[in-house]
Amino acid sequence: MLSLVLALALGVQYEDIHQRFTVDLPDQWQLAPMPGDTGGVTFRRTREQALAIVSIRVTEVKKTSLDTYAKSIVSQTEKQKSYRRLAAGLDKLAGVSAYRHRYALDIDDEGKLKKTAEDRMVVINGIGYVIHTESLDQTFDSFAMDFTHFIDTFRPAGQQGPSQAQQTNAARLVLVGVWRMEDDRNTVLQLNPNGTMAMAGYTGMYRIDSDKLIMQIAGGQSETFTWNLVDDTLTLVAPQLGAPIRYKKQK
Repeated sequence: MLSLVLALALGVQYEDIHQRFTVDLPDQWQLAPMPGDTGGVTFRRTREQALAIVSIRVTEVKKTSLDTYAKSIVSQTEKQKSYRRLAAGLDKLAGVSAYRHRYALDIDDEGKLKKTAEDRMVVINGIGYVIHTESLDQTFDSFAMDFTHFIDTFRPAGQQGPSQAQQTNAARLVLVGVWRMEDDRNTVLQLNPNGTMAMAGYTGMYRIDSDKLIMQIAGGQSETFTWNLVDDTLTLVAPQLGAPIRYKKQK
């Protein structure tokens, strides 16, 4: 586990040519410049003929709120004919409240080729940022660790903090896996590398903020838990639980 954390942490740092942000590039990711594009930057990686794309867009939004900014972007996405929402909810980006939107689109007119995409949107000091990730439906999750690394190491200008990003990434890696409740062996919590989760037949998203684990079932409200990990036992504590809940990691 430690070697994986170090491998990601040692990614090559990319600094935007207009000095608007920096981000660490995972291994084998390359800049894919588009002539005349000044609104952001695009990266790509091909692995076993599977293509993954990450683009970072930057827009001056002045006093526009995150809610308004996110709604304007999502509304444009929803207009696409084959759009299907997969998940959406609040998240964090660069330590600031953000909005996360995952969806699926058809690539061809017949609908035989489909892709999964995810946008994370944030407003910082009057600037709107969008980190867009995408790949084919069947390959999207295989790039989850790379996508997560882009998210965790992204820093707008004047907000550089790589050590904090590495700590967030390490914490996420530690909690990834399948966890079975000690008091109810039929209850299983699955935390995936790409920030999605599943529990008791429900799916949703999660994120880690220091010692807080924030989980949101699709269509429901987010719930915050204080987490602690000792060996292979994960303990979650929250006022709504009453007593702490403990999970054992499945091998």
